[in-house]
Amino acid sequence: MEEIGQIRELKGKRAIVEIRKTSLCGSCGKKGGCNLFTTEAKNLIEAHNPIGAQEGDWVRLDCPERKGLLSSLLLFGTPVFSLFFGILISRLIAQGQEFIGGLFGLISSFLGLKFLNNHLRRRGSLLPTITSPIEPPPDEENLEGR
Repeated sequence: MEEIGQIRELKGKRAIVEIRKTSLCGSCGKKGGCNLFTTEAKNLIEAHNPIGAQEGDWVRLDCPERKGLLSSLLLFGTPVFSLFFGILISRLIAQGQEFIGGLFGLISSFLGLKFLNNHLRRRGSLLPTITSPIEPPPDEENLEGR
């Protein structure tokens, strides 16, 4: 999936890009779940900047769907799996302690996801990539002052 946006900040070989919700957001299965707690029509995302684009440049980003699917699977699947695994193990070890086992499974999955998030953030393996500079879209106002 491709997105367009404007670079707001540079961080070494990465950039913070402001992207606007597109028509693809309407067809997404999450239906705005990525922005559940905000009403703004724009998102700030971190992306690899191999082309050396500068702050204020308009760019095209490549966001492979496989990365989004993997992120969703990790984020939503891991706690559910850990919950059931904790319940199963506690049922085998100590009858009647399923709640504690499930709670332990959930807590351990959240800690594991936090560690994994920090690791993946440092590596940047799930980040989108800036692929090319583009001309500012005619229907977009330059948001330099914001």
